Amino acid sequence: MADFTQPELQLDVKPTSGNVGAEAAYPRALQISLSDAEQVFPSPGGVVNTALLFAGIARFGQDSNDNGSGPGPLTGNPDEFEIEDHENRFDDSLEVDHGRPRTLELELELWQQQYLTINASGSAAFAAIANAGLRTTDPFGVSTIDALVDLVKTDPSGFDLGQKDFYFFSDVFAEEGSQFNRLAYQATALVNAQSLMAQGSTEILVPHFGDVIDLDVANPQQVATPRALDMGILDGIQASPGLDDAGNPTTSGANRLLIFTGTALCNFSSQEDRVRRKGVVRIRLQFPLPGNLLFKGTATVASLASVHGNDEASSFFGANAARIVTDPTDPTNPNPLPQLSPALPANELYLLVDVATEGTENGARPGISRVAYQANVLVQDTNPDLDSILVSPPGEGNFQPSVIVLVDGSQPSFFDLQVRLTAAVPQSESFFGVVVESDDLTNVPLAQLIAVAPQTSSTIQSNNFVLGTAPNETVTITATGTRAVRTAQIIIQQNINK
Repeated sequence: MADFTQPELQLDVKPTSGNVGAEAAYPRALQISLSDAEQVFPSPGGVVNTALLFAGIARFGQDSNDNGSGPGPLTGNPDEFEIEDHENRFDDSLEVDHGRPRTLELELELWQQQYLTINASGSAAFAAIANAGLRTTDPFGVSTIDALVDLVKTDPSGFDLGQKDFYFFSDVFAEEGSQFNRLAYQATALVNAQSLMAQGSTEILVPHFGDVIDLDVANPQQVATPRALDMGILDGIQASPGLDDAGNPTTSGANRLLIFTGTALCNFSSQEDRVRRKGVVRIRLQFPLPGNLLFKGTATVASLASVHGNDEASSFFGANAARIVTDPTDPTNPNPLPQLSPALPANELYLLVDVATEGTENGARPGISRVAYQANVLVQDTNPDLDSILVSPPGEGNFQPSVIVLVDGSQPSFFDLQVRLTAAVPQSESFFGVVVESDDLTNVPLAQLIAVAPQTSSTIQSNNFVLGTAPNETVTITATGTRAVRTAQIIIQQNINK
């Protein structure tokens, strides 16, 4: 059962001056507008309009030396140094080691004014091991026991956190002979938001080092059970950081959420005693971005799925950072990646996971066999699709989702309908077709393809028949575009004045 009452370990995703000493790797937040969202278990929450999706990798501390200014230890067991993450902050108080349970309290830094007077109505979260060092001559192991995200000013034990914000909580632990260095997290909080907003902040890039392991989701020997979901949303923005990879402010307008999951078979092992080997797992997700799909933002998480060793020696394993790019060379990174031959295509989605491993002695070759991942990507499809179908009394032009049509049984009545698209039809297209069909062809004989002309985003079809042989009935008109399906209603009533 979740507790969250262990001695607190407070971290912050706020950017620092560089990768070394940062408290998180690629922490990101997406703000997604939805038609409705609700927590249904363990207790129902209210229906809200926004989901906030957080993902990244939290980074704990490492031993400082005797004066607290650099890596260590200068005295004591040198094996401790070999199982620590040398890029983490030099701060003993932020370590997870020596059999001491801690409660991670990670501030997610999304303290917008609109959230200061509300509470989250629901949440879902998980945590996983991203980086650990194990000294197998002693009892060893690391664990993340639970996970929670909430919009609060106090932690679950009542401790004042200083300011109201979104916080990620997890109870973490490492045995006496182990070091928990990084924790992967993903969390979703449900709120009622007034608007989509981004916070303008820079992001600390994690430099790539070492070999590149190229994998492709199309090859089942390289990625196990890869899956990709594509779903419509009302709107979306990368809320944090508020700058994209090119340094431009992120913007709203996303109308699709893509979710990619899988387990990468990277088989990345150490090669020399007491030498930390680093590398990059580059996964081609087989999702091209044609000109109509605009990349709007991403939040990605990766964790260790399978590790191995072969000796009673200290071992180190890390899935240290994960991000999505659209250029396989990642040209904005301080150390861009090499191309393959033949070259991998640009304008596709690639997942990059920075990995590391080390063995200490006797030819031990510990390694990372598999890495699990989930990538959440916002895109804007600029191609037109169906936005709405509306109806009106004939000739009035007052288009609404429903209309009352009076019938007397002796002659047909009529209504007008309007089809609206999300964007104008490109001039290069001959038309955009919308299939419109009545669920009662006897009384409303409508089943046809309606064409919207190039350079327009709507069309009106006038004087559609209502025969009215069965008065006092509601007939549904269904319109189908490329993905979207919309409906309107014809409410047939008897004209009592005739």
